Amino acid sequence: GLSRLAEVRSREKKHKNMNKIQKIFASGGASLNFALLVVTNILWVSAVLLPSWFVFSIGTDKSVYTAGETHVGLFYVFHCGERGCSQSFTKTGSRIYDSVITDVLELQIESISMLLLCALSCVILLIPMKSTPKSTSTRFLTVCVILPVACILDIILIIRATLAYKEVSASFKEWETQFRFSLLKVEMKLPSSILLSGIGAVFAIMSWGLSIVLYRMSRRSHVQNMGDGIFMSNKRTSVYP
Repeated sequence: GLSRLAEVRSREKKHKNMNKIQKIFASGGASLNFALLVVTNILWVSAVLLPSWFVFSIGTDKSVYTAGETHVGLFYVFHCGERGCSQSFTKTGSRIYDSVITDVLELQIESISMLLLCALSCVILLIPMKSTPKSTSTRFLTVCVILPVACILDIILIIRATLAYKEVSASFKEWETQFRFSLLKVEMKLPSSILLSGIGAVFAIMSWGLSIVLYRMSRRSHVQNMGDGIFMSNKRTSVYP
């Protein structure tokens, strides 16, 4: 009887120590995971709202004179020329870069869906819930399901934007050849929105991987708690008939 009682107490003590270690790691991991999601949201919002998916300037052959610079975004186009700067909503027309925004509505829907899913992941981790292993594992599992969808939408957006960037660059080269006597040159500049979107995807993947680790930990803790509860109940029954 005494040996069984000592075994029960030893297991209880070991279980408490393991729970403390897991809670410390899980707390730090959850904070890091939330921080990664916040950074992802900031990067993706900046990428979507900034008119920097396609940036180009038109000037003379030796760049002595600049006719204008255009920033094409998913929602609006910003153009600066001789008569100042102007802003307009992104839509198709007769401009040479219209192949970029042929499917602008589809791209807008993809980008908004991506932002909503990432924001939802943040809200799920932020809303206070009962701090039990089961509820915690459910939250991380939900993030593990939602976040990859947002990341896939972002990657599709990047691929389509990169292909369109190459297409527009080739169109400008052809345009320069046709109007070579005018000495006009078109310079394609760094598409910062594509860069920001790509960095955001990296942070999203990191957050997704960490969510999987935290889900497995919380799930293991939940299963262990159930097993230990049954074990200690049986032991106490046998010690105290």
